[in-house]
Amino acid sequence: MEDHKEMEDQKEMEDQKENNISIILRQTNYTYEEARNKLEECNNDPILTIKNFLGIIVKERKVETSINQEIYKQLRVKMNGSKMYIKN
Repeated sequence: MEDHKEMEDQKEMEDQKENNISIILRQTNYTYEEARNKLEECNNDPILTIKNFLGIIVKERKVETSINQEIYKQLRVKMNGSKMYIKN
């Protein structure tokens, strides 16, 4: 019974991979082999594969904080630092 489930999961993963390859083939001029290799390089992410083809550089998002968040963060850092001096 578990073998049957594993086989279904394996088939589903292969179908998803083939679907991703077909998406890449429609959006790029890669051959089937190139699309499969590039997809594997990009951890099976078709959007990232297409962005690499187009030359789009993916930026890491910086977490934006409000002014109040930054003020309280600095206060906590300062207060935590002062505790070290009091204990010694």
